[in-house]
Parts: sequence; structure tokens; C-alpha cells
Amino acid sequence: MQLHISKEPSSNPWPATLARLASLEFQIQDTDKAGMLKRWEFGHVLLKRRVPNPVQKKQQIIPRELMALTTKECGISRAEINHRIQFAERYPTKKEATDAVSSHPSWHRMTHEGLIAKKRPAKPRAAKTVHSMAWLLGRLKQEVAKAQTQHATLTRDQIKDVEDLLTSLTQLLDQVDQNDAAQTRRKVS
Repeated sequence: MQLHISKEPSSNPWPATLARLASLEFQIQDTDKAGMLKRWEFGHVLLKRRVPNPVQKKQQIIPRELMALTTKECGISRAEINHRIQFAERYPTKKEATDAVSSHPSWHRMTHEGLIAKKRPAKPRAAKTVHSMAWLLGRLKQEVAKAQTQHATLTRDQIKDVEDLLTSLTQLLDQVDQNDAAQTRRKVS
């Protein structure tokens, strides 16, 4: 795309904006606090010039012509201009920008920490699934049936585990029987 700029004063709506941006660029000497705030002001001036994006109507963009003229007039890259716009967008008031400069005292830190979108908090992990006794017993039956069909042989340790399981299940059944008997006595009395 070739940029065509007419010499007629009415065809270029950007001279005042470009003069302001060039002045601000000249004032940005270093990454000290004053220079950082001038970068914010530079981005703030451009934010006011945004127009609806012709492709995505909800998104606002800097007009191409203004962006091209700004890079040429000020001698800075599009990336630098975008950082300044992000700075002004992220911190809309001068007070917020000043506070941000206190937290991120160099332009490098500002662009690498202060302008980075806040990380979303990690989603809480689901609690460990606790299966019901019915599910566990069903799973155990499946494994036993599978072992029988495959004519699996058990080691002494596995047989010991099965005996321990049988003992635990016998105790559990005894508790259930005691609870049932207690409920029956309460109903009768």
C-alpha cells in the first residue's frame, strides 16, 4: 500500500497531532520518570485519535495514515508506538500512570511487566474423586472376573491382600448388621 499525502491543508487532518507527538518525542530523553510520563502522554494523544476498525467493528484502531506518519515523523517503530498506546490504555489517568512508573521504574520493565496482561488465577483443581463403596465393589468384581477368565495365578502377597480385604469386608458387614439390628429395635419400641 502506497501512502499518498496531498499538499492541500484540508486533506491531511493530522498536522496538529503530529506536531504534538514530535514535540513529546523530543522531550523523551531517557527512561526516567519524566520520560516515562511523556511516553504515557504520547500514547494518550494517539488513544484519542482511534477510530472503529473496519474489519472488527467493536475494536478501535489508530488510522493507518496516522500510524505511518507518526513512525516517519518521530523516527520510532510501530512496536514502540503500540507500547505507548498500551501504556496509556492500561493506565488511563496520569495518577495511575505515575503509580505504574513507581512500580516499574524503567521503560524496559514497564513494557515487560507493567503492560503484560494480568495472569488469570489458576482454576481450582477438582477435589480428589472419592468413589462410593458400590463403585469400588463393582470395580473389584470386574477385576476378579477378568482374572478368572484369564486364568491368572496369584502370588503369595496378592493372596495375603485378598485375605486382608476379606477380613475388612467381614468387619464392615458385621457393623452393618449391628446398625440394622439397632434400627429394628428402635422401630419396635
